[in-house]
Amino acid sequence: MVDGSLTERVEALEVFRDEVRLECRTLREGLRQEIREGDEETRRLTRESEGETRRQMHEMNDETRRQMRVLHDEVVDRIKTPGEQLNGGAHPPKPRRRR
Repeated sequence: MVDGSLTERVEALEVFRDEVRLECRTLREGLRQEIREGDEETRRLTRESEGETRRQMHEMNDETRRQMRVLHDEVVDRIKTPGEQLNGGAHPPKPRRRR
């Protein structure tokens, strides 16, 4: 049942071990390269989306400022003295004196 001498079997096992080590090393290096490429792609996509996100935020901030100015102008118009609003901008009526 034993084929070859013990020495031949040990040598065959050593050759097999070396082949397995080489294959594992090659596989490991390939995986590391794929991971590096994936990391680089992730960084690139993150930078691209970061720029788009910043652009959208600036647009939203500009729109918010515009709406705030409109609301501010409306409030200023409402705060005008009641006489100005009633008389179309004329001076408010003088208060009556008590008798």
